[in-house]
Amino acid sequence: DHTSITSTGSLVERIRVPLIIYNPALVAQRSRWAGRQGVRGSHVDILPTILALLDGEHRYAGMGTSLLGPEAGRTAAISSTYNNSFYIEDEFALRYMPRNETIDVLRFADGELVPRDVSAAHPDVAQRLTGEYFALFETADRLTREKRIFPLGHAHVRPVVAAR
Repeated sequence: DHTSITSTGSLVERIRVPLIIYNPALVAQRSRWAGRQGVRGSHVDILPTILALLDGEHRYAGMGTSLLGPEAGRTAAISSTYNNSFYIEDEFALRYMPRNETIDVLRFADGELVPRDVSAAHPDVAQRLTGEYFALFETADRLTREKRIFPLGHAHVRPVVAAR
């Protein structure tokens, strides 16, 4: 669990939750996804990933992308613990602490979060990440509470094709 204590004290280890998909039929194909073990994603990526493993074309309307597709790992990821929420994108991460509404921007380098606020040196990054984080969080929260999907209607629904 991502809220457990780690032996390294790593911030990334505290928020990382592995996604393990197992099916005997997939074992023979595991070489197709070699090198994908380190792809960064969020919970919203689970459903499109599972759909990509199923035969045929499947309609999907929602947030997230398949972690097995070519666009995997190119998007930001949100992960949270009880006290912190992280929005990681490229070489930066926004850390939001809801209890005191503190926002920090941290560097994400060599697979680790550097625990030093760099928002003063990168105000444009701080503003962009803050806007993106709250837009995603509030959209997901509202859709969940209203039990709705986004986008509405079939015109915006994209197909997820099995990754063969």
